[in-house]
Amino acid sequence: MTNPFKPISRVNLHSEVMQQITAAIQSGQWKSGSKLPGEIALAEMFQVSRTCIREVLKALAYSGVVESRSGVGTFVKDIPSEAPSPAVDLLSSTDYTQILEMRKLLEGQAAYWATERATPEEIAELESILKQEGLSLKDIHTRFHNGVTALSKNPILIHMLAEFQEQFKNSAS
Repeated sequence: MTNPFKPISRVNLHSEVMQQITAAIQSGQWKSGSKLPGEIALAEMFQVSRTCIREVLKALAYSGVVESRSGVGTFVKDIPSEAPSPAVDLLSSTDYTQILEMRKLLEGQAAYWATERATPEEIAELESILKQEGLSLKDIHTRFHNGVTALSKNPILIHMLAEFQEQFKNSAS
């Protein structure tokens, strides 16, 4: 079987893995009620550590996307597609300025945690984003901010900021 997932940049590990797993669930690759591969298998698929996978699965469980059953595995929850989570519903009905204010607040905390938790190698990788050529300023900005968020190493914060980023894009267009 070929691996359907893309290798992940170290800076955006958590958010990239979370997005790919969520996309696989939304596309029906992993259907409601189905058991996800184990942590070791997922770590191999995404070429990341088990710790990263564990944090992503915790965030997805907190978000209500999956359910972890001790000693059994992690399963995709049965969530009606027409019923968005209360947080997403709130964000979609919120003013653009309020979304920006909350995003700035959370990004500030993410930056603080990133400075406390990131390794020197991870910081160097984050800095390299700013030096990349051939990317638009918007792409550099997005990658840098996603990188800072990922280095906070807080899967819930990573997920929340991804939601804010999505709603921010939707509100701006």
